[in-house]
Amino acid sequence: MTKIVMKKGATGGLYQTLKKARQSPDYYAEDLKLKVADAIISLMKNQGVNRTKLAEKIETSPPNITKALRGYTNLRLETMANLAFALGYRWEVTLVPREEGVSLFWMTSSVSSWGDIEDNEQYEQEITKACYELQQSPTR
Repeated sequence: MTKIVMKKGATGGLYQTLKKARQSPDYYAEDLKLKVADAIISLMKNQGVNRTKLAEKIETSPPNITKALRGYTNLRLETMANLAFALGYRWEVTLVPREEGVSLFWMTSSVSSWGDIEDNEQYEQEITKACYELQQSPTR
């Protein structure tokens, strides 16, 4: 696995770091994990389903739901299908050329310090800020 570390004060900034990261399939794997987690978390919030209730629906434990939604474990396709099905949905898959569009994920070793899955406000603020910086980059 390619590890890309963003250091405070490093030259090149966020845009260059992301440009380098997008050369690795690991970037897309992490991006996909976040997209899956975000989709499930959004459905949970919209339906008022907590981790315990979702865990009961797919016959697992709440800690397993937390691990899956934080990206601590590799989600099997069956698990993804079960999570979506338990929330009344199914997955659709679309492949696009990797050069198309900009996808962004925030790489950090302290994601757990951002709080529980019910509290994504700081995460969303950081992502919004990073997207804005990327859009404003003169090298884009």
